[in-house]
Amino acid sequence: MTSWRSAKRRRLVKLERRRWYAQLHFSRQILEEHFSRSCYRNQQIQCCVSACFAKDCKRRRFDKLERRRGKHCLVSADEVFSSYFVEEVQQLV
Repeated sequence: MTSWRSAKRRRLVKLERRRWYAQLHFSRQILEEHFSRSCYRNQQIQCCVSACFAKDCKRRRFDKLERRRGKHCLVSADEVFSSYFVEEVQQLV
C-alpha cells in the first residue's frame, strides 16, 4: 500500500512532466517556424533542440540527486570527518 503523499507526489511529478513536454513541443514549433524562414535545415533544428533537451535533463537529474542527498556531494572526506569530530566533541561536553 502506498501512502497518500507518495501518490500525490507521483501525480504532481506527472503533471509537471506533461507541462514541461508541452512547453518543449511549443518551443520546437516556434523554432521550426523561425528556422523555416531562414536557411537552416530541419536536421540542424533537431540537433539544436536535442542539445538543449540534454542540458536541461542533465540539470534536472543533478537537482533530483541533490534533493535526495539533501545537499551537494562536493564535500571532501576531511570536511565530513571534521564535522563528525566536532559533533562528537560537543556531545561529550
